[in-house]
Amino acid sequence: MKRMILYTALAGMASFSVFAQSLGDTFIKIQDSNMFSRCFADCDADGNGIVTYVEAEAATKLMLDKGGRENVIDDYGFLKCFPNIMELSVGNTTVESIDLRCCPKLERLNLTNGLWIRDVTLAIGCNPQITFPAGNGDIVIHRSDVRCESETFFYSERLEHELFPCYLVSTDGEKFGIYNNNSLVVPCSYTKLEALRIWHNMKKARKQKKVKP
Repeated sequence: MKRMILYTALAGMASFSVFAQSLGDTFIKIQDSNMFSRCFADCDADGNGIVTYVEAEAATKLMLDKGGRENVIDDYGFLKCFPNIMELSVGNTTVESIDLRCCPKLERLNLTNGLWIRDVTLAIGCNPQITFPAGNGDIVIHRSDVRCESETFFYSERLEHELFPCYLVSTDGEKFGIYNNNSLVVPCSYTKLEALRIWHNMKKARKQKKVKP
């Protein structure tokens, strides 16, 4: 059975819709009269005026700045179709926060025209070179992981060499705790080193308990 997918993004006063009937079909048709659609021209690998989902997935660069006030973006949900982009310019937008965890390969991020942006969430391990809007030094960069979303952590960093997913986490960027096996086992009340030391001692105590005769 064919299914229909709808993406909507506002571009100034005009609205734009993308319809697809199956995976790999049209993500967007590029039209001269639609500034938002023209931002995807570089993703049109075969030059036929249509960007497919396959072409979107293969794209490594996305510049959304065309059109000025004729192209004001207020929803970046479509970025999940571009998991391999390494360079992104967010274009003109009125959003105050933007979640870019769906783009873990980012190497360059341009926020120049995001004058209202106050916080950006990146995937763990994603450290792009960031160009900030002129005069805006108050943007907070978060790094998080989808497995920690329910806790709304400000920061999370996966710890290596753990049997279950385990993270050093923080709710405010100052006090840290440990999130392990879907629960906060060390509360966010410590420095990084203190939280890690407590976690190490907890593991050591469990191991000693197991080996007791």
